Amino acid sequence: MAETLGDPYRQLSDKSLFSWKIERWLIHGVLLFAIVMTGLTLYLYLAEIPSWKEVAFGISGYDIQTWYGFFIGSI
Repeated sequence: MAETLGDPYRQLSDKSLFSWKIERWLIHGVLLFAIVMTGLTLYLYLAEIPSWKEVAFGISGYDIQTWYGFFIGSI
Protein backbone atom coordinates (compact mmCIF):
# COMPACT_ATOMS: atom_id res chain seq x y z
CA MET A 1 0.00 0.00 0.00
CA ALA A 2 1.07 3.51 -0.65
CA GLU A 3 2.24 5.66 2.21
CA THR A 4 -0.07 8.57 2.87
CA LEU A 5 0.12 11.57 5.14
CA GLY A 6 -2.40 10.11 7.58
CA ASP A 7 -0.75 6.71 8.04
CA PRO A 8 1.14 7.57 11.26
CA TYR A 9 -2.13 8.70 12.87
CA ARG A 10 -4.36 5.84 11.70
CA GLN A 11 -3.97 3.93 14.97
CA LEU A 12 -5.30 6.98 16.86
CA SER A 13 -8.64 6.97 15.03
CA ASP A 14 -11.86 6.11 16.82
CA LYS A 15 -12.82 2.45 16.30
CA SER A 16 -16.30 2.63 17.83
CA LEU A 17 -19.40 1.40 16.03
CA PHE A 18 -20.78 4.96 15.94
CA SER A 19 -17.71 6.27 14.09
CA TRP A 20 -17.99 3.44 11.55
CA LYS A 21 -21.65 4.33 10.95
CA ILE A 22 -20.75 7.97 10.35
CA GLU A 23 -17.95 6.96 8.00
CA ARG A 24 -20.27 4.66 6.03
CA TRP A 25 -22.90 7.41 5.66
CA LEU A 26 -20.28 9.89 4.48
CA ILE A 27 -18.70 7.49 2.01
CA HIS A 28 -22.02 6.38 0.57
CA GLY A 29 -23.24 9.98 0.38
CA VAL A 30 -20.18 11.05 -1.59
CA LEU A 31 -20.48 7.99 -3.83
CA LEU A 32 -24.16 8.69 -4.52
CA PHE A 33 -23.44 12.36 -5.24
CA ALA A 34 -20.62 11.45 -7.64
CA ILE A 35 -22.76 8.90 -9.50
CA VAL A 36 -25.76 11.22 -9.85
CA MET A 37 -23.71 14.22 -10.93
CA THR A 38 -21.65 12.14 -13.37
CA GLY A 39 -24.88 10.79 -14.87
CA LEU A 40 -26.33 14.28 -15.27
CA THR A 41 -23.09 15.60 -16.76
CA LEU A 42 -22.96 12.72 -19.26
CA TYR A 43 -26.61 13.29 -20.15
CA LEU A 44 -25.90 16.95 -20.87
CA TYR A 45 -22.82 16.05 -22.90
CA LEU A 46 -24.60 13.40 -24.98
CA ALA A 47 -27.60 15.67 -25.61
CA GLU A 48 -25.26 17.81 -27.79
CA ILE A 49 -26.87 21.05 -26.64
CA PRO A 50 -24.69 23.79 -25.11
CA SER A 51 -24.61 23.16 -21.37
CA TRP A 52 -25.63 26.70 -20.44
CA LYS A 53 -28.94 26.22 -22.32
CA GLU A 54 -29.72 22.62 -21.40
CA VAL A 55 -31.90 21.99 -18.39
CA ALA A 56 -32.06 18.63 -16.59
CA PHE A 57 -34.70 18.23 -13.90
CA GLY A 58 -35.15 22.00 -13.66
CA ILE A 59 -31.45 22.77 -13.11
CA SER A 60 -29.28 24.38 -15.78
CA GLY A 61 -26.36 22.37 -17.10
CA TYR A 62 -23.89 25.05 -16.14
CA ASP A 63 -25.05 24.93 -12.51
CA ILE A 64 -24.78 21.13 -12.47
CA GLN A 65 -21.23 21.21 -13.82
CA THR A 66 -20.23 24.02 -11.45
CA TRP A 67 -21.49 22.23 -8.33
CA TYR A 68 -20.00 18.93 -9.53
CA GLY A 69 -16.58 20.52 -10.01
CA PHE A 70 -16.76 22.30 -6.67
CA PHE A 71 -17.74 19.31 -4.53
CA ILE A 72 -15.59 16.70 -6.24
CA GLY A 73 -12.65 19.10 -6.29
CA SER A 74 -13.02 19.84 -2.58
CA ILE A 75 -12.94 16.20 -1.50
